Amino acid sequence: HDIEMGAMAESLARAECEVQELRARGEKHLEAAKHEAENARGGALTAARNAARASALARWHEAAAKRGEDAGALLSTLHIWELVVAEARQQAALDRCREEAEARRIAAIAKVRSEQRAVLHRAWEQQREAARTAAAMERRCDTATSVVVGQGDVSAV
Repeated sequence: HDIEMGAMAESLARAECEVQELRARGEKHLEAAKHEAENARGGALTAARNAARASALARWHEAAAKRGEDAGALLSTLHIWELVVAEARQQAALDRCREEAEARRIAAIAKVRSEQRAVLHRAWEQQREAARTAAAMERRCDTATSVVVGQGDVSAV
């Protein structure tokens, strides 16, 4: 019976040794698995951070491109506005020149009419004066011819 007990004790000791070896191997595997999990977590975090950075950088570039488009549209609008303002100023200057030319034309026509009226009135006045002078001369001639010639007194002027 002692032999059996000795064999059992030996089996038990061997089993305990095997359990301890299995525990040691299990702990090593567990430690290795924990280490691998930490590395995987770290890699996943790094990958997530990199993905977030890439996404943020893409959004920043997209916003910069949008700002560039907006600036380009604003610049185009500004250039068009400058052209419209220049055209409006040019049109206003042309309108002023036309108005001034029309005013000068009207003033010139009024001056010519006034001068023509003055010339016409002078001509009419000269015609009346000539008609009066002619009438006066005719009267003198008529009086001069009506004077009696027999007395020797001829005055004809």
